[in-house]
Amino acid sequence: KDSGVEWIGEIPEGWEVVKLKWIYKGIGSGGGISPDNIDESGSYPVYGGNGIMGYTENFNSDEEDIIIGRVGAKCGNIYLASGRKWISDNALKLRIDNMERGYLAKLLEIRNLNELANKNAQPLITGGMVGNQDIVVPPTKEQMDIVAFLSGQMSHIALVIAKIEESIELLQEYRF
Repeated sequence: KDSGVEWIGEIPEGWEVVKLKWIYKGIGSGGGISPDNIDESGSYPVYGGNGIMGYTENFNSDEEDIIIGRVGAKCGNIYLASGRKWISDNALKLRIDNMERGYLAKLLEIRNLNELANKNAQPLITGGMVGNQDIVVPPTKEQMDIVAFLSGQMSHIALVIAKIEESIELLQEYRF
């Protein structure tokens, strides 16, 4: 059927297109953390606008989180992270209960939220910008099937990349 959104096109029957803000529980910045509390050897990763920026001995989340870079060159990047971690105020935490987190994380990654960023000296996206995105929502079982399929494909791709890198190393050794 027609999704009703030009850039999405057609979708299977039983799927729907909704604004993300209508299905999430909340979205907001993480907590502030002093640079003095971040180093290379802490127990828990610190997520900032561009991903892991170091480690700390404190944490402000111990759930499986969808983390979205909010500030910086890589704002809009998506991280699906489990376990204890610190989510800084340079990242957004998307709280959701009624969707497969892995599916939503992949969907947002494909959406390339970085293109929403203002083009100032310091690129920035807001929770409002993210919430206004149209997303495709299949039934939960299909979300889980999609995640399982993509995980299998990513594993296969990682193996192929490792083999290619090994071949390149061998070729470089032969060259010298």
